[in-house]
Amino acid sequence: MYGIDPDAPSSIRDLVDLLLRFQPGQGRFIAAYPNNWSSAVGASDRWSDSQKHRATVFAEQIKRVLIPVRAAVVPESSWSQNALRLKSCGVRSLLGIDGCSSPIVSLHDALEDLNAFADSRGDHVPRQISAYVKSAEPLFKLSTKVVLVDPFFGLWRKTRNGDLIPDRGRRQVLSALLKCAAQNEKVVCFKVTLSKAAMPDDADGARFEKAFSQLAVDAGIRDIDLSYEVFEDRDEGNLHARYLLGNHNGLQFDHGFDIDSRGSDKSKNHVHWMSESELAPLLDRFLVEDATPSAHL
Repeated sequence: MYGIDPDAPSSIRDLVDLLLRFQPGQGRFIAAYPNNWSSAVGASDRWSDSQKHRATVFAEQIKRVLIPVRAAVVPESSWSQNALRLKSCGVRSLLGIDGCSSPIVSLHDALEDLNAFADSRGDHVPRQISAYVKSAEPLFKLSTKVVLVDPFFGLWRKTRNGDLIPDRGRRQVLSALLKCAAQNEKVVCFKVTLSKAAMPDDADGARFEKAFSQLAVDAGIRDIDLSYEVFEDRDEGNLHARYLLGNHNGLQFDHGFDIDSRGSDKSKNHVHWMSESELAPLLDRFLVEDATPSAHL
């Protein structure tokens, strides 16, 4: 995440360069500091009448990567003075107006530096819950609706003897993601999409619903609408890729949401932010309201 002075962009070219570097699929985000950051940029007096429309469009588009932060703003202090508080919020770099002093770097200098914006599109992360939550946290901060898509995400599994037992690993992952949703005030809907094959001996979904509901209660879920959808179409039932989707962003988990029960950091999962072209059909299928029937808890 980057902290950028709303007064730092001084031309439409600066706004275009920022949009190119902060697309949803790039895994880079801007701290909403101050809270009205996008409107402060778009409504600035420095734009001519002919530039205001483009600046307003920028302000709207950049909201897709604008993350709220809890950092105080002292009105009588400059942005540069206030922004030093952002370091405690996980901000990677502070970018300011020309002539700013260390540790703040001029936005214009950064835009001319090929190494100023690290490649954050994806990583091979440990197959551990903490790594999954860390990867997904920006998505929860940006989204009102979050959808987990994994045809294998059952909360029960069968042993070799045919006995039905709780799937502890997936329950732990779902619990952690629900806690992340509960801690981020923006999330109002959380949905799990899975296949029939992941619900053994549970034709009506009653067993899955009961486990899901209890995990939600334990995670502190209060005012979030919870639902799940079961793949009905055979082709969708054969879907292999696993995703975590938000309103404008999405992560693909190459190995799904499995965890390494040994607690080892050596086993990795390739997790990456999807580009807009990858994301668009998934959002149409899984996030559009009433696109498919869902069971609400």
